[in-house]
Amino acid sequence: MASEIGTLKLSKSIIINQLLAHSDGFLYATSGDGDDETKRVVYRIDPLSGKVITFATDLDTPQSITEGINGNIFVSEWNTGNVIRLSPSGKSKLFVNELGTPKAVLSKVDGSILVAFQWLDDIKLYYYDASGKLLEQTDIKNVTLDGAVLIENDIYAVDEFSGIFYKIKNNETVETIAKAPKRLHQYGIQSLLYKNGYYYTADTAKHVVYRISADGEFNIQTGKIGHNYTLSKQHPDRLYSPNALASFIQSNKIYVSEKRYQASSQLKIISLPKSSIKVTP
Repeated sequence: MASEIGTLKLSKSIIINQLLAHSDGFLYATSGDGDDETKRVVYRIDPLSGKVITFATDLDTPQSITEGINGNIFVSEWNTGNVIRLSPSGKSKLFVNELGTPKAVLSKVDGSILVAFQWLDDIKLYYYDASGKLLEQTDIKNVTLDGAVLIENDIYAVDEFSGIFYKIKNNETVETIAKAPKRLHQYGIQSLLYKNGYYYTADTAKHVVYRISADGEFNIQTGKIGHNYTLSKQHPDRLYSPNALASFIQSNKIYVSEKRYQASSQLKIISLPKSSIKVTP
């Protein structure tokens, strides 16, 4: 049984880099590439009406986004290497600064924040308490990270260049869980979402969302390999260049951003089937 897919019509044209499904019931989207000051923002999106409002401004290439304690939002800046804390009202404050190239910002239930950034062929992991005090630093050698989730004390991540889905256990041991089949792999895997015992990752180049089981089985959840912009108009039930995923805890829906030629983004909604599926690529 394939997933049903719909479209959330947005009230204004925006570019979405990454998405967050916040506990307040809204979606938050980092936006912009840093060249256009009007797009260096975080938007708040009503998941029912599609209404878009500007939540925070004056950010520099905002990318990864996560929710911390007390509803605070943490956003990484690609150009500066900074991590910015946004209050529930949208007020910004520098959390940590100049960490190289931040690839992921993740939060733990105890309120601590994990920042992962790429340094050449290595990943550096920094753990901070809620005030920004550095608690721990770990270097992971010979691995890249292009989307990650934190489950208890283990990091699950995808590597865009190798197509590998892996786990960093106890902040030091890298364990490969799966590798995308050769015919699936292309330099486009972005974002990672954990939901109901499965991992979901968006492949921008292949125009699909994969579902990965705990034992490493790759399947296409939604989309069709080889899709393109022209076909996306003819087949609205498919995806075009998906780049970000988000889902509310109690929902069976996944919100998928489609990035279209750096001009604007669309939000698609995947309704997950109640029964298990297996769609062979």
